[in-house]
Amino acid sequence: MFLKINRAFKKLKIITKDSFPERWEAWPKFWQWKRFPEVLNLKEKVYFCSLFTLFFISLGLILQGYWIEHSKVVPQEGGEYCEALIGQPRFVNPLLAPFNDVDRDISQLIFSGLMKYNEKGKIVPDLAENYEIKEDGKIYEFSLKRGVRWHDGAELRAEDVIFTIKILQDPEYTSPLRINWQGVKVEKIDAFKVRFILENSYAPFLENLTLGILPKHLWENIHPKNFPLADLNIKGSVGTGPYKFKSFKKNELGFINLYTLEANPYFYNEKPYIKEIKFFFFFDAEEAILTFNKNLVRGLSSLSPITLEKFEKKPNSYLFLLPRYFSIFLNKTHSDILSEKNVRQALILGTDKKEIIGKVWSGQAKIISSPILPEIFGFNLPSKKYDFNKELAKEILEKSGFKDTDGDGLREKIIEKTKKIGQKTIKEEEKIPLEITLTMPNTPEVELVGTMLKEQWKELGLKLNLEILESYEIQQDKIKPREYDAVLFGEILGMIPDPFPFWHSSQKKDPGLNLSLFGNRNADKLLEEARQSLDNTVMTQKYEEFQELVLEDCSAIFLYSPPFIYLIDESIKGIEGKIIADPSKRFIDVEKWYIKTKRVWKQKSPGTLARTWNDLSGLGISP
Repeated sequence: MFLKINRAFKKLKIITKDSFPERWEAWPKFWQWKRFPEVLNLKEKVYFCSLFTLFFISLGLILQGYWIEHSKVVPQEGGEYCEALIGQPRFVNPLLAPFNDVDRDISQLIFSGLMKYNEKGKIVPDLAENYEIKEDGKIYEFSLKRGVRWHDGAELRAEDVIFTIKILQDPEYTSPLRINWQGVKVEKIDAFKVRFILENSYAPFLENLTLGILPKHLWENIHPKNFPLADLNIKGSVGTGPYKFKSFKKNELGFINLYTLEANPYFYNEKPYIKEIKFFFFFDAEEAILTFNKNLVRGLSSLSPITLEKFEKKPNSYLFLLPRYFSIFLNKTHSDILSEKNVRQALILGTDKKEIIGKVWSGQAKIISSPILPEIFGFNLPSKKYDFNKELAKEILEKSGFKDTDGDGLREKIIEKTKKIGQKTIKEEEKIPLEITLTMPNTPEVELVGTMLKEQWKELGLKLNLEILESYEIQQDKIKPREYDAVLFGEILGMIPDPFPFWHSSQKKDPGLNLSLFGNRNADKLLEEARQSLDNTVMTQKYEEFQELVLEDCSAIFLYSPPFIYLIDESIKGIEGKIIADPSKRFIDVEKWYIKTKRVWKQKSPGTLARTWNDLSGLGISP
C-alpha cells in the first residue's frame, strides 16, 4: 500500500523522499492534504472515514462529559405560566379581597406587606428591614427597606403604611379586615420607620402585618363610597409585589376571561424568572379541567380528589397543609329548632364524617372535632367527643318530643298553644316539623357534602333544605345580617391560631365572624387572655379550656380539615409542598418558580482550587 501511495504521489507531482529528500520531513501543505483522498481506493476511504468519524465522536463525548461534570443546571428568565381559576376578580385590593379566592390569589402576586410567610409557614420580614417588640408586646416598631419602588416607579415610604392602616380602620371603607385592627394606633417615626401601639398585647399581631400595602399617592383622593368602585381594583392595580398588572380582557357579556401579570422590574427581592403569569377564569371546575386537558393552561387549584379522575393526563399534584376547617355553624337565634341543645347534639351524633371524607376527599382530609385544630398546632385533643352514633341521635330526638306521628319518615313536635278570643281561652295544637335550611357556597365538593348531609339527616327524621349561593352572596345577604338557620363554611385560623374573631361574644354582629352566635363569659375570658399572652404554654392551656366550652354548647358541627391540592404541569419547576396560611399563599415564593433552564460552570471553592493546585504540582505540572 505504501508503494502505491508513493507512486501516486509521484504521479500527482507531490513531493516524495526520492525527489526531494531534504524536504521529506516537512509537514504537508494544505493543498497536498486536499488531494489525499485521490490516492485511496474505496475500501481505504471507508476505513479512513470511519476512524476519522470515531475520533471526533469520542472527542465530542469527552468534551460533553467534562461540561456536564463541571457545570450545573440553573433557572433562566423567560416563559409564561397560565393558570385556571374558578370565579371572577372583583377587588384586586388586599383590603377588600378576603372573601373572594380569586381576588386573594391575584393580590398575593401584586402586593406585599411588612411581613410575609416563608416556605415553612414562619412569619418573616418582607417590606420591613427589621422590627422591634417593646413593652411586653404592646409596641411594634418597623424599619422599612430603602429603595423599594411601587410598580409605577414611586418610592415606598412610611406614609403608605400609615395610609393603608387608617383607611382599613375607617368603617366607611367597609373592609372585612377592620375587625383585626380595632384598638391599634399607627404613627410615623420618620420617612422609613413606623410604630404600632396596641391597647393590649396580641400574640398574632405579626400575622396581621402580612397585609398588602396600598400606594397613598394613587388612592388618597378616592372617596370612601367610591373605594370599591375604583378602576384600580381591577385594572391598574399597583403594588410592590413580584408581579404587576399588564392587561385584562372581557367578553361581550362583561365576563373577565383573562388577566395578565408581568414580572416587576423594580422588585426588591430576587427578580422573578417567569416573565408573565396569566389567569383564565371559568364558571366551574368542569370548564377549567377541559381547558387543562387541551394544554391551554398549566395549573389548577382548589380542587378535590374526586376531580382528579377527569384529567386525561396526570399532572403534578402538590399538597399544602392549611390551618383551616369546614364546619356547619348553627344559628340558635334564627331557628327555634336549633335553639334546642338536644337537637344540635343529635345532629352532631348523626353526622357520619368518615363517610363524607371518604367520598368527597378520597380519605385525604382529616376529621376534626374542635375549633382550634389541635392536631395541627400540637394542642391536646378535647376530652368531650361526639362519635357518629345514629341510634343515639334518634333516641335523643325522640326524648325531645320530635316523633314521626304520621309515618312519612320525618319527625315533628306537637306543642300546645293558648290564645284568647274574647273572654275565652282556647288551646290549640301546633305541629313543628323537624326541618332546617343549610346555606352553603356553590363549590362542587361542598355541594356534595350538603347532598350527603341531606341523606344522613333524613335517616334521623330531619328534612334538610339546601340553599346554594355564591360566596360573596352568602357574605352579603346571609352572614352579614345573620339570616340563616345553618351555614356550611370554611374558616382559616392563621399560622398563629386566633379563634377570637370566630367565637368571642363581641363578634356576634357584623363585621365579626361568630357565625354560631356563641356566647360564654368564661370562653370570652379565655380567648382574651390567650391572644394577649406571648407565652406559648399559657396560650395553649387557655385554648384547650376554651375548646371544651364550645363542644359542651354544641354550637357547630365540625367536619373536616382538607389539604389544599395544587395541580400543575411538570414544565413548571421550583415549587415545593409547604405549610401555607391560606390558598393564595401558594405564591409566596413565586419569584423562584421557573420554566426555562441553562447550564453554567460550577463555581469552585477555594478549597477545591487548592486541591487542584496540589494535584497538578504532584504531577510536575505548573498550573
